[in-house]
Amino acid sequence: MKNSPISEEVGLPGFAPILVIAPPSVTKNWEVSTKIIVIWPLNFCCLVFLINLCSTISLQNEFSSWGHFNVAPIYGGSGREKALDRIKIGLDFILIVGKSTFTRADDFEALISVHWKMIIVDEYHEYKNHASAAHMRLADLRDKSACPVIGMTGTLMQNNHKELYHLIDMVRPGLFGDWSTFRTDISDPLKYARAKDAKAECVSMGKDRQKVLDRMLKPVYLVRKKEEALKDNLTKKNEKVVFCQLSDVQKQLYRHILTLPDYDLLRFANAPCECGVNTQYFIRYKKLKTKKEQIAYQRRHKDQLKSKKRCCFRYPRNPYWDDNDLSEPFIDPDAILWKQLHDKPIGDPDSIEEDILDNKYITCKQCPSCIQLPAMMKLMKICSHPSLLQVAHSEVGESKRKKLEFAEVALPPEIRSKLPGGTLYQYESLTNNHVKLSGKMKTLDYLVRLELLSTCPVSVLFFVVVTCFAIFLF
Repeated sequence: MKNSPISEEVGLPGFAPILVIAPPSVTKNWEVSTKIIVIWPLNFCCLVFLINLCSTISLQNEFSSWGHFNVAPIYGGSGREKALDRIKIGLDFILIVGKSTFTRADDFEALISVHWKMIIVDEYHEYKNHASAAHMRLADLRDKSACPVIGMTGTLMQNNHKELYHLIDMVRPGLFGDWSTFRTDISDPLKYARAKDAKAECVSMGKDRQKVLDRMLKPVYLVRKKEEALKDNLTKKNEKVVFCQLSDVQKQLYRHILTLPDYDLLRFANAPCECGVNTQYFIRYKKLKTKKEQIAYQRRHKDQLKSKKRCCFRYPRNPYWDDNDLSEPFIDPDAILWKQLHDKPIGDPDSIEEDILDNKYITCKQCPSCIQLPAMMKLMKICSHPSLLQVAHSEVGESKRKKLEFAEVALPPEIRSKLPGGTLYQYESLTNNHVKLSGKMKTLDYLVRLELLSTCPVSVLFFVVVTCFAIFLF
């Protein structure tokens, strides 16, 4: 690129290295993934830069295989200084660095000392927050080197124009003007035009502003869709959905889990409280004779009916607790999920607005909805494989303690004995008896065997989706 027309057009220096920033979580897990959206800066439209990210090492090999690039050792670990030295003296042209390493203060100071020719950012949408350290460091690095930035992502924004503004402003500074002007001229008209009660002139203005935005984005926002770019290479799909039943062990474990205090709290959260606060409501309700009158009464007086979660059952109460007997805790000992979420250092009790229960649990305004997600995640694990509730031997520290606490109440002896190893810990690996214990794996095993016996030379790709059947009404 030293003497190329691109270098002259953009005003790049005669020699300067290229920095590639990619999040470690993506580069380690993706085996083959080609980015489909590229954000181009300035007039850099002549350069096509596609990266197949397998891992940081695989990415390094990619550059060596399809281009004449000297790629430095991956910037990380004990090889940081060596990689950077090779870049500075011109032995290597490209440096690959993980996002987490890039945002660390010491490493950033080392990277900003180099004059970069170009910065390529993978998973660019992760820099959408202009107040984040990653975004600010990227802006500092761009300004220091006065070089173009190429952002590559498959998910640019999620209906948030402010995120779009800051992402585009990074690769093309000043394209949209300042944020206040962009919000007034583009963002607000589009938002108001999408309202359900938007008037015709408001909708018309929104369409006009959308055209303006599309026209402004066209030079910098290039989209490649697989339906268009790969339409001649993709085979037609024949999709079939196969439903599968849980195994007997999964059903037994699932039913047991739903009886735990955490799940009782969620299942009956919207039921009318039984403390007597709704007595008058039901006295009047029972006097109504027809179904139509009852439904009309419920609609008119729905705010008068107090649910358990808004009255006496915001928290998983211990059924054996008594005001006169303080030997029993207020919170049910088996409410593991709730206790783990609210067991926090108390410090000065006078400075805490929420309730403090059993001198160790700080409640929150979202109770009991706060435990809905962790509760659902446990049920999804059961639907996948019951052994996922057993504790892996590789677990250590706080994570191990929490998983072991839940396993003790979730896996009673009669269920535990049916799992591999018969203990609270996973036995070797989930491959042991996995077909027998998991309904999903039974179905998958059948489909695989059916395909292997088939004489039809057709490639089959199996996707397994786990669905949780418990319904929590909120």
